Amino acid sequence: LGLAADNRRDLLDWAEVRKMKDSGLVRFGSHTCNHTRLVEGLDEALIVREIEGSRTRLEDELGESARFFCYPNGDCSAAALARVRACYSGAVSTQIGWNDVTATPRGFRARLTGWL
Repeated sequence: LGLAADNRRDLLDWAEVRKMKDSGLVRFGSHTCNHTRLVEGLDEALIVREIEGSRTRLEDELGESARFFCYPNGDCSAAALARVRACYSGAVSTQIGWNDVTATPRGFRARLTGWL
């Protein structure tokens, strides 16, 4: 549970997260354990803990697969990219444009409709 400077909560607790998930209106993806920026030069063990640990915790708490990842602050080193590719179905960043050169018809439709 996180607290803002004025002692107000600024994060959800797990019961609130589960309630949101159970509503069917919200899906949760992974974002690292500690919002660690995945920049070049990080220790490989830290990268693994942040990326895989986040997924494991979400799956343990929510009882369903965490398939997608969002890079904190959009930062992505080569080692982090490799680990995310090994663990998730997809990922998003703050980089503008396509992050993959193999655009599919489905992806193209998604981009046209504003879903990307």
